[in-house]
Amino acid sequence: MLQASLAGCKDGELWRRAVTIFVFMIAIIAFGVVAPSFGTLANIRAIELSSSVLLIASIGATFVILMGSIDLSIGAVASFCGMLVARLSPDLGLWSVPIGCLVGLVFGAINGLVYVYLRIPSILVTLGAATTISGAVLFISDGRSLSVSNPAVIEMAQGALATVVPNAVLISAVIYGAAVLVGDRTRFGRMTLAIGSDEQIAALMGVKVNTIKVQAFALSGLLAGLAGVLLAARLGSATVTMETGKLLQASARPVSISQSIRSKALPRPRCSARLRAIARRSGSEERGDQDGESVSRRDDDRRDDCRAQEFCLL
Repeated sequence: MLQASLAGCKDGELWRRAVTIFVFMIAIIAFGVVAPSFGTLANIRAIELSSSVLLIASIGATFVILMGSIDLSIGAVASFCGMLVARLSPDLGLWSVPIGCLVGLVFGAINGLVYVYLRIPSILVTLGAATTISGAVLFISDGRSLSVSNPAVIEMAQGALATVVPNAVLISAVIYGAAVLVGDRTRFGRMTLAIGSDEQIAALMGVKVNTIKVQAFALSGLLAGLAGVLLAARLGSATVTMETGKLLQASARPVSISQSIRSKALPRPRCSARLRAIARRSGSEERGDQDGESVSRRDDDRRDDCRAQEFCLL
C-alpha cells in the first residue's frame, strides 16, 4: 500500500516537471515570435543579470522559510549593503564588497537573535527591521542615489568570462550549487527541514533549535547583502528603493520551493511514528516511575531511541 502510494507520488512529480518544462518552452517560443529581439545575446544577458540577483536573495530566504519562519527584511538589507558599497568603494575598492556582505550577515543575525530569544514572531521582527534599515539607508545616502565609481567593483558584476555568461550569473550559479549541497548533504540542511516539520520532535532528537534558527537568518542576511552589492555594481549606482520591488519576489519564490522540498523530505513512516513515541514517553518519564522494572524498560527504550535517531538523520 505504502509502496504504491510512493510510486504514485513519484509519477505525479515527474508529470508536474514535464508540464512545467513544456509550458516554459512554449513561452520562450511565443516570446521569440512576438518580439524577435527576445532571443538576442543582449537580451539573454540582461535576463541572466536580473535573475541572478533575485536567485541569490531567494536562496537565503529559502532556508528561513523551510524552518517555518519568514524574512521580510531582504529588500531593505540589500538596499543598505548596496548603498554602503557605493559609498565605500571609492576609498576601499573591492574590500567594500566583503564589508557589505558582513553587514548583511550582522543584520540577519540580529533578526535571528531577536526572533529566538525575545520570542517575537519572525514576520514582525523582520518587518520592523526592514523599516529601521530603510531609514538607515536614507540616512547614509541623504535621500539620493550614489554612483559606484570603482571599475573593479563594476567589473565584478558586469564583466564576463564568456560572451553570454556574466560574472554575476557565475556567482549565483556557484551559490546555488553550494546551497543544494548544504540542504542535501549537511547537518544544517537536514536540521532546518526537521525544525520546519516539527520543532518539538527536532528538539527531542537533540537539535540545537535556537542555534539553527539564528544561523538560517544570518545566512539570509549574508546573501541579501551580496545580492544588494551585485545589483549596485550591475546598475553602476545605488538607490534608496533599488531592492524594494524585489522584496515580494524574493520572499514569495522560496515559499513554492520550500513546499516542493518539504514534500520530498517528509519523515519516513517508521521514523515519524518512532519519534512520536519518544515524545509521549518523555512526557511520562517526567512524572517519574521508581519501579525497577520500569527503569530497566526505559533504558532499553533509550537505546532503541538512539538507533531511531541515527536512522532518521541518515
